[in-house]
Parts: sequence; structure tokens; C-alpha cells
Amino acid sequence: MKQDLRRWTHRTTGNYTLATLAEHTENEVTLIRDDGETIRMKRADLSDSDQAYLDQLASGQDRGPEPVPQPMILTDIQIPFGRMVMIILKWSLASIPAVILLWLAMLLVGLLFGLGVGGCSMLMEH
Repeated sequence: MKQDLRRWTHRTTGNYTLATLAEHTENEVTLIRDDGETIRMKRADLSDSDQAYLDQLASGQDRGPEPVPQPMILTDIQIPFGRMVMIILKWSLASIPAVILLWLAMLLVGLLFGLGVGGCSMLMEH
């Protein structure tokens, strides 16, 4: 009973493998990865959702394989000009507190550096 590619997850570790179901019994599952490696494991080691899927197969209520997550590449975003201006204005306003904090941090570093250099010069004079 060969199925389509599916993500099989280990119950305790959360590790998963993408494989097809070759066969399953009440206690054991045999999976075949794309590279041809056969994996046998105890059914109890599978996640609850994987065990529910196997139960559906056994009862004849096959919903088909769960979709495998696919990578997505975003190539274009269409935003009206007015909306883009509003986004930039909001982003600029939201950055004001960060700029103030950065300015204060630089001021503090400058003061500490100035005090350090000033203190050293006073020691050198005496």
C-alpha cells in the first residue's frame, strides 16, 4: 500500500522525515525516503497526528497525504503609491524613539570617554 510523500514526526524528539508509507501494522511502520532508505519504526514512536492518519488508512477513510511544506520566494509586491507613503511616514515616526535612545547612548559614551581623558590629563599635570 504505497502512499505519497508525507512528513512523519517522531513523538518525543520532534524530528521528522519526508517519506512514503510502504506498509504498516498495528505495532510497526515501514517508511521509504526519497533516497531509497527504508525506515522501520514502532507506531507508538510516531506523533499523534501520524497515528491518527494511520488509523484513517486502516478504517478506509483515507483523506490523502498531508501537504508537504514548500519553500516560497517572494518576487513582487504591488502597493499603491499613497499606501506606500503612509507606510514610510509611520515607519519614520516609529523610529524617532530609537534615534533619541541612540543619541543618548552616544552622549553617555562621549561623556565617559571625555571624563576618562580629562582625568588622565589632570593626573599628568600634577
